[in-house]
Amino acid sequence: MTEQAVVVRSSFSRVFARKAELTNRFYHHLFLARPEIEAMFTKNFGIQKEMFSSMLALVVRALEQPKLFYLLTDKLRKQHAPLAINREQWKAAVDALMLAFREVLQDDLSAEEDAAWEAAATVLIGAMAVPDDGPKIGESLV
Repeated sequence: MTEQAVVVRSSFSRVFARKAELTNRFYHHLFLARPEIEAMFTKNFGIQKEMFSSMLALVVRALEQPKLFYLLTDKLRKQHAPLAINREQWKAAVDALMLAFREVLQDDLSAEEDAAWEAAATVLIGAMAVPDDGPKIGESLV
């Protein structure tokens, strides 16, 4: 993941500059693909969007720091556990994120960057989707 993490980090400023539009498009695609997910959002959705953008930034910083990455994903997994999100819904989140990236960034995202972001999102979602007895700090997800 190290090479891909470097690619993700190098493109992050372009991605984060469009965070509002990306976040809006992410949720649009997610709810379109999995309408049942929208009902999971019962609190202030504006705050949710800000949390999503902030968490994206934290995850990017943690990609090359395995202990921090696993601590962060463990926290996210526990926060999402009460929602009982299934693997198909998690997969829909990766797909929605990549659709949002491709739609908003278009030619500003190279094929290498696209692949690196998709790999990072897949690793993140994979870590969040594991049960409590899943991988621990320092264990490989793949």
